[in-house]
Amino acid sequence: MVAGEDAPLLNAAPKRRLLDLAAVLVLTVGGSLLFSINAGLIIENYSHDALWLRLTGRLFTTATALALLFYVLAAQGRGRRDIGLSGCWSDLPWAIVLALTSWYAVGGYNFLRMYFWRGGVMPMYSGHAAEISAHVTPLVVVVLVLSAAYEEVIVRAYLMTEAAELTSSRWLAVALSVALQSSYHIYQGVFQLGAKAVGFLPYALFFAWKRRSPPTILAHFLINLYIVWRWGRI
Repeated sequence: MVAGEDAPLLNAAPKRRLLDLAAVLVLTVGGSLLFSINAGLIIENYSHDALWLRLTGRLFTTATALALLFYVLAAQGRGRRDIGLSGCWSDLPWAIVLALTSWYAVGGYNFLRMYFWRGGVMPMYSGHAAEISAHVTPLVVVVLVLSAAYEEVIVRAYLMTEAAELTSSRWLAVALSVALQSSYHIYQGVFQLGAKAVGFLPYALFFAWKRRSPPTILAHFLINLYIVWRWGRI
């Protein structure tokens, strides 16, 4: 055997191997480590600061997920523009139109659901919004921004771009995006899945049409912010 033939691949690409290692460790054990450190530091006030713990956990999860996506895109020789992530001034009016369309679509869905389903008041999940509205801080705003970006970049822009190119069907991409995004909101109740699907559909249709992600991110953020503000006034 030639000397050095069995040397690890680290010699050939140390930076790439190091980044891969860091990504795996951060995404697999980072969240647990962060939660344990936080809980250990404030164990006496654990119940009082449970919201803060959840927010920091959410912040960590969304930030690392977005970092992983951009890492994967870079490894493929692609960038943010390849998934429609580039801004311009027209994003703001489009975001407002999308937010209003989504909001009133959900309102119409809930009205029809209440009209045809006469078993009583339909439950609407509001626990997190009500709790967060009482403790609005810069951390809450950052989490709301990153949460909107997390969903709209990964489950909308990235998923729809890949699905459309791999299947040659924008309609299938729309269906997959809306179905997946709605499914992980099932903790809000089975009946709310339909409302989520109706609310997310305008975003998916817009992205299929324009292939622009910033308006959907901003619209999603505006809806989240309004919900928090609204529950703070009740």
